[in-house]
Amino acid sequence: MSDSIRQLDVWVWQRLPALNDEIERSSSAHIDSLLDEAYELVRHVDISQLTNIDPKELAIVIGNIGMIIASCARFGASCSDKRIVDMLRRASYLSIRAEHPPRDSLYTYVLWNGKADGSTRAFTKHPFEYEFIRTSRSALVQFEIAANACRDLDLTGDDASLRLGRAHEAILAVAAAYRSLFRTGFTAEHRRWFRESYKPFFCSLEIDGVMWEAPSGANAASVLELDLILGNTDEKYRNHITNRLRYLTANDRRRVLNALTSSSLAQKLERTPDVVDDVMMRIGTLIISLAQASAVHWGLIRGYLHGEEAALDAAKESKNVMSYADVRHVLELRRHNALSESLTRRLDARQRQKAP
Repeated sequence: MSDSIRQLDVWVWQRLPALNDEIERSSSAHIDSLLDEAYELVRHVDISQLTNIDPKELAIVIGNIGMIIASCARFGASCSDKRIVDMLRRASYLSIRAEHPPRDSLYTYVLWNGKADGSTRAFTKHPFEYEFIRTSRSALVQFEIAANACRDLDLTGDDASLRLGRAHEAILAVAAAYRSLFRTGFTAEHRRWFRESYKPFFCSLEIDGVMWEAPSGANAASVLELDLILGNTDEKYRNHITNRLRYLTANDRRRVLNALTSSSLAQKLERTPDVVDDVMMRIGTLIISLAQASAVHWGLIRGYLHGEEAALDAAKESKNVMSYADVRHVLELRRHNALSESLTRRLDARQRQKAP
């Protein structure tokens, strides 16, 4: 890592959240102080010399620039400001080499965010932001385990039950991670801070004439892949998945594309008559556990974005990646997976055949 990249990284880790909190608290603090400091560091990163750097490291540089610009936008800076325009130009240039969106992403803000000492890159110094990032990362790691276990699964293979059990345990861990936010952070103060102070950092940015949305779980490759494998999709959701591909790394894009064009477990089950009962029951258990985890997640969305008094209007559009109605639609797809009915019919038929 070059000195200029390291200095920018340290500034984002240490100075950016302090400045954001200061601007939030004090009417005398001005966004120009943040922008001046940040731009002085960004402009000294010689992007033309970053040809031999690992793509992940380049993505982190892009993510740092993205968090700076999102912070500026959060407090009303114009994206036509020449300093912001130049930073966006640099991020756009690096994104081609990194094969990464030209701004902060789910990778840089959640999946790749954290050091061995437990410190975390954040917009603010609010303790709940750090907890939210760590919990989200923990859940996505478990989704990754589940997707890996189910990928290219042979329903008649010797390891089918073991792999499905591993996926089920991972999804139980996802639900536990979500529930932890109810126990530790579901207070009126936290919900108000989340809506009024934190969420505004997640704004869309226009870069080279294209709108790029903020980091979002809707861009989690492992979640998208697992839904495709389990058949938790319809045409509307598959179109959403296709639209998310530009937010994924090259490797993640390939695996989601593979799931889009491969048979789901439901389709495999239809053409595989000799699947043992244990495998079918484990598939059913996995489907149920994912639906339950999704219901917990939906509860968090309702609570943090709308508060305990306001009923959620399912038709209200989110300003970010998906409308609330779309999120609820995915939940319903997971709750009413057609594969569950197919499994039930087949297991019932076998029980009748065994009956005296």
